[in-house]
Amino acid sequence: MKYSNNFTEEVGHHYVDRFCAICDAEEPFGVIPVDATWYNASSKTFTLTTREQLAGLAYLVNTGNNFSGKTILLGNHIDLGNDEWIPIGTAEKVFAGTFDGQLFSISNLKITTDISYVGLFGNVTGTIKRLEIKNANVNVSGKNNYVAICCGYITSENISEITVDGYLSAPDSCYVGGVLGGAICSGVPVYQSLSNTADVTGMDYVGGVAGWLKNERNSGDSTMTVNKLSNSGEIIGNDNVGGIAGALTCYNGSYSSTNMMATGLVNTGNVSGKTFVGGIAGYAFAEREVTLFDSVLADSSSSAAINGESYVGGLFGKIEKITLDDCSNAGSTVTATGYILNETTYEAYVGGYAGY
Repeated sequence: MKYSNNFTEEVGHHYVDRFCAICDAEEPFGVIPVDATWYNASSKTFTLTTREQLAGLAYLVNTGNNFSGKTILLGNHIDLGNDEWIPIGTAEKVFAGTFDGQLFSISNLKITTDISYVGLFGNVTGTIKRLEIKNANVNVSGKNNYVAICCGYITSENISEITVDGYLSAPDSCYVGGVLGGAICSGVPVYQSLSNTADVTGMDYVGGVAGWLKNERNSGDSTMTVNKLSNSGEIIGNDNVGGIAGALTCYNGSYSSTNMMATGLVNTGNVSGKTFVGGIAGYAFAEREVTLFDSVLADSSSSAAINGESYVGGLFGKIEKITLDDCSNAGSTVTATGYILNETTYEAYVGGYAGY
């Protein structure tokens, strides 16, 4: 007796715009189930209370809804349960609305990936404020850009009242920070009341609060306000590494009045790198002469060590065209173990306030 049966081998899915071209199945979106039923195009304000609704926000933004002119409110503490999170916003898709955490917390954020634009938010042109992120675990492999716990890349003019803790490891990535990876604005930015307690590891432009705080304005007067930023996590990187920011810079293409008003910057975490390493910032620069007020490295004599090979300082690895006023290095240990190549003096450039 003979038996035969015709069958077709499984060919798998081929997703185009999130739907399979073969069977029309929708592409899976992360581990957390998506609830986008709360969204109504005619509404301006939405309140989210569950992790499924928050995943729905990520889904909507990442599929093309930027929420411009709309506000998202948290109405409860949300536990993401250590399930894999997909960031809100990608390299191509941005969140342009306002996200107000209303002082609620998002806990147990977990991201394990090999892409750029990483954090609870990946890419934002809108506003994030009044939010606490607790017990985050972010791990990024490969050479990527813009990695953080809160937001990988942001161009907003107003970021305030954000606190993060947990762990962030992106050893081969650039623009890595506990709160923000790269914060690059061309307007009149205000970065206020941002705090990090997470240990942060990156490659270049690595900071406890931000990898790079940058104001780049092509014309007109501008003031960059940096107020009440703090870090107590251990910060490890290669070049441009700081307790508050890897780099803190202010430019103006028209050479108009460019101001940087920075007050109350406090670091108590150990900072380690190779070149341009500082307790506040690895590198601080303003195109015009400005004043940096009340920048304090406090309570670090027994808990903070600033270590590098060259351009290493208790406050700044290198600082240009910025006046220090009422600043202090409260006894931090500063060491430089290497030397500058291609310099006739071959000096390490190390100082209690600034390496250079």
